[in-house]
Amino acid sequence: MAWTITATEYKTYNICSPMGSEMIVLKLACESDGSGVDLTLEAILGARLWRMIRGGWLYSAIIIPGTGDDVPSATFNFDIQNEHDMSKISVTDHAVDANTENTGSDEFGRFAVVEDDDAFTVATLGDGNTMDVYIYIMKG
Repeated sequence: MAWTITATEYKTYNICSPMGSEMIVLKLACESDGSGVDLTLEAILGARLWRMIRGGWLYSAIIIPGTGDDVPSATFNFDIQNEHDMSKISVTDHAVDANTENTGSDEFGRFAVVEDDDAFTVATLGDGNTMDVYIYIMKG
């Protein structure tokens, strides 16, 4: 069994700016097979969603662990990193019962650009445990 990650466009809305920017929010519904995962964002999102966000600014990620029987069995690490394994958004020892938000500027002091070969990695969750990840990307 492998991880199941379902990516959807959660919402898109306009940001007041002279450039006509928009905020794109993607939802990744994740179910673990008991191992870790390390996949490119492009592989997870598919061509349509990838084209929507590529070149945008990685604004933030909200991580919501599962509940009830699906709650992660131990703290876990979450990371979006570039091809050189440098974190763009990172959470270490995420609590199994807390929702958290981490902004891209926390890692670099600025918002990182979504690039080819950016990877989505999560250290081990328990088998069948779930989490939702909402990724906010500013584009325009």
